Amino acid sequence: MKKLLSFTIFTSMLVACGSDTPKADDTPDIIVKKCLKLMIKGDKQAVKCFNFKSEDEKNILLEKMSYKAKGIKKNG
Repeated sequence: MKKLLSFTIFTSMLVACGSDTPKADDTPDIIVKKCLKLMIKGDKQAVKCFNFKSEDEKNILLEKMSYKAKGIKKNG
């Protein structure tokens, strides 16, 4: 669990820092926070924060994200 969360956060930061068209006020830390908030909400727009090699990887993340979002909402 900790490894998955650490990997997700690390990947989010890498992707956010490599954005081609950031907004003027979007610093890497703001982008990472936005992505994490989307993931906690279970919003499918969070997948835009990642680069996937295949659709399977994208679907796996969506499944895990929805499962984790339910746990986070339940536990506060």
